Amino acid sequence: MARTKKETKKEVPAWYNEAENSIILHGEVNKITLSTDKCLAFTVETVTKTPKGNFAHQWLPCVTFDENIDLEVGDLVTVTGYLSNNNYDGKNGKVFSYQVICNEVTVAE
Repeated sequence: MARTKKETKKEVPAWYNEAENSIILHGEVNKITLSTDKCLAFTVETVTKTPKGNFAHQWLPCVTFDENIDLEVGDLVTVTGYLSNNNYDGKNGKVFSYQVICNEVTVAE
């Protein structure tokens, strides 16, 4: 007997808490990689201090589906969302990457 979609769909586990499965970034928009009517993909540069006292820069890819957001390179933003893997088969083998799917993007004034 074939399974129906309803039978294969996983339910949300009882231990799931959306607040615990989220990421908050505060940084500067470094690059806008895609801009359409329904989607905006951009990179946020964040800076953290290492245990040795040096500063480490990270560039994190983000995607928002908020049609009302207007970002420019250099904007200081706070991003709230969740991590999503973006793995695919490349011509040299499996490629592993991630991106932040944004629930909210706030531009500092």
